[in-house]
Amino acid sequence: VIRTLGRGTYGHVVLAEDTARDNVGVAVKIFERGTLVENSLLSLEREILHHASMDHPFVIRLYEVYLTPKYLCLAMELGISDLSHYVSLQPENRVSEHTARYLLRQLVIGLDYIHSSGVANRDIKLENLILTDAGMDGNVVLKISDFGCSKNLFNNSTPMSGVGTVGYIAPEIIIGGIAYNAHVTDIWSVGVILYKLVAGRNPFDTHSPTHAQDVIKGRYIPLDGSESAALKDLIHRMLEP
Repeated sequence: VIRTLGRGTYGHVVLAEDTARDNVGVAVKIFERGTLVENSLLSLEREILHHASMDHPFVIRLYEVYLTPKYLCLAMELGISDLSHYVSLQPENRVSEHTARYLLRQLVIGLDYIHSSGVANRDIKLENLILTDAGMDGNVVLKISDFGCSKNLFNNSTPMSGVGTVGYIAPEIIIGGIAYNAHVTDIWSVGVILYKLVAGRNPFDTHSPTHAQDVIKGRYIPLDGSESAALKDLIHRMLEP
């Protein structure tokens, strides 16, 4: 272990060297054994099963799952940054349409692969999209990570629970108590991401008292007008309640 990369509700992630792979850097997600409640155990089980089944250039690889006397550990492919951090370094916290197109193409191809496997991620957001330097000509490669909220639509029950991250979740999840198509709600989240990439802000003001109703009605903040008609049309069709 070299250093801690981040902390979450149930565990933390460290940067480590994998001695079995020529000391290559890996990200290890660590959970303390005996502290997870029943619901989080189910999520962790799904995360491991679903992530381990993935093998795609635009999905972070899960190398190994192992136990120590105190921890359960998931060793994964290491990135150089997440998309949220990358965007925060850009002028006005946004990217050009050209860059957004390049990133979105990889996200959609990776998500299509995940969906074709029967799995919905249900927590697509900037922080769960990892950039690696494995691309050609020095370009970064975007890879989907974190399957903690995922569900297999072939093997698991019909999605009804309100999982995901505020600002990215679709209207049917906000309404609550109804079955929904989790593949479709993933696409809503992609629409939020595309909007944030080109606008530098969330399409729905998460601090507004009318936030829930704005999402349910699809009343997102208008773009500033400099974007192409094709981009505006695509965002409008993805953020369609």
